[in-house]
Amino acid sequence: MEVRERLKETSVHGTVYTNGVAGSLYGYAATHKPVCITPCAVDMKPGSHVLEFQGETYERRSELQIQVGERPKVIRHAVGRIESEGDGSFWLGYLLTLGIGAVVTGSMIHVLNTEDSADYTKAANIALGAGAATIAVSIPLRLLAQPVHQPSSTTEMILPGNR
Repeated sequence: MEVRERLKETSVHGTVYTNGVAGSLYGYAATHKPVCITPCAVDMKPGSHVLEFQGETYERRSELQIQVGERPKVIRHAVGRIESEGDGSFWLGYLLTLGIGAVVTGSMIHVLNTEDSADYTKAANIALGAGAATIAVSIPLRLLAQPVHQPSSTTEMILPGNR
């Protein structure tokens, strides 16, 4: 895992012109210095430092602000992880919407069936049943498809003795 020190952070504000239309652009730019590849030992000047830990993918990334003093310090930083929910969440949302649409359609057929036609009643009941079943399946699956966010953790230990 790569460790970088953030040296400077600058906010960015600008104007963008596209096809004669102006828009504002906001953001920030940061200057980094590579420090090491973990596990490693680093000699840093006393003061406040921001370290960024970057894995091979964006799912494994973390920032750590440390205060370096005169005495040696051992830091153990376990980088958390973020797992996205992927395309499954979109399709489960689509399935839920389809189920709600079927329930609304079945309800409307029942309301508009003024002649008490057996065919319309049968179609309305099928739509209601299919919609309810789709909703009953999609809601628990949607809840299970949530993204995983495991936060990072840090342990610091100041070593005894003088530097």
